[in-house]
Amino acid sequence: YNGQLYAAWSGWEGPTNGRQDIYIAKLKNPWTLDGDRVKISQPDLPWEQHGATPVEWQKNGEPPVILVNEGPEFLRHDNKLFIVYSANACWLDYCMGLLTYTGTGDLTDPKSWTKSQQPVFTQAPENGVWAPGHGGFFRSANQDWMIYHANPSATDGCGNKRAPHIQPFTWNADG
Repeated sequence: YNGQLYAAWSGWEGPTNGRQDIYIAKLKNPWTLDGDRVKISQPDLPWEQHGATPVEWQKNGEPPVILVNEGPEFLRHDNKLFIVYSANACWLDYCMGLLTYTGTGDLTDPKSWTKSQQPVFTQAPENGVWAPGHGGFFRSANQDWMIYHANPSATDGCGNKRAPHIQPFTWNADG
């Protein structure tokens, strides 16, 4: 971004599972961090806090709740910069949220980002799409496209029934 390399990823604050947050860091080159990671998002909104784990998983050591912000993907449009991320548990109502760079300040300053108060991409049972997540974006000719994974039914969870979906998308007038 503006000549500086950055990486964004999801991870835990400490060594144990329980909450995945989104981090960003500057890079010296494509494989070396230039400083410490900075947390720019955590699952703190009500729609991001659906993560109750099944009892049988808890018997194997998983915590009773796993809160998730993961799969961050940079998206640029005109002079705007966004990070689209997956939220919630993939075994429940997985969806996608949006962080927007305010346009001022350092990208590694959490205050330079605002979080959408509602998810920006959710399941569409009428189209056979449940638990959409991990969005990617590309452009062909004059059309913007989105690729993501989703389930064919409401009860498929995080297993091997998730399949790629591709669809065009458009931008609101405000960008």
